Amino acid sequence: MKNGTRLFASGLVVHGGGAESHLRPHVTTAQLVEHARTIEHQIQKLDRRGAHITPAEEARAHVLKRLRLVVKDRLESIQTN
Repeated sequence: MKNGTRLFASGLVVHGGGAESHLRPHVTTAQLVEHARTIEHQIQKLDRRGAHITPAEEARAHVLKRLRLVVKDRLESIQTN
């Protein structure tokens, strides 16, 4: 895969990084919902580390939180159409 592209266990492919990340258009609503759950679980797991979180984990949590917003926006746009 190209640099900056991630493949998640749910089969979703995310390009780029940060707020400009986008999901491929062929992703189903069910895949997005599952992906949102996975992201939320990962964020909660990192948040439980509290003061013991490493800088790398903190950066990952930040990226996951931005990705959560991207997925949420995508789900809302699908549901309104």
